[in-house]
Amino acid sequence: MEVTEAASRIVEIKPEIELKFKIGDVNVKGLLADFGETIHITKLNGRYAVVIEGDHFVFDKGVSPIELLQPESFQSVADRLLNKEEFISDIPYLSDEQE
Repeated sequence: MEVTEAASRIVEIKPEIELKFKIGDVNVKGLLADFGETIHITKLNGRYAVVIEGDHFVFDKGVSPIELLQPESFQSVADRLLNKEEFISDIPYLSDEQE
């Protein structure tokens, strides 16, 4: 909560300040004001995860893979991610890092 409170103070002074970071090889770019509202950072099975909410998304060049028109439910994805721990615990060098 301290980070969210500090972010809200910064946003009061400069509302358009950007929030940019990498998670793995993926770049995330948004507004600091979106942190905790539509950009959520969490830990899942000892690893970082980011959940991003929005009403729509746009691909470069306007191309949208057909499977994204009918995405999985959040619960289905969350269950799959939570169950990844079983797979990760079978890999010694990954399970050691999570302890």
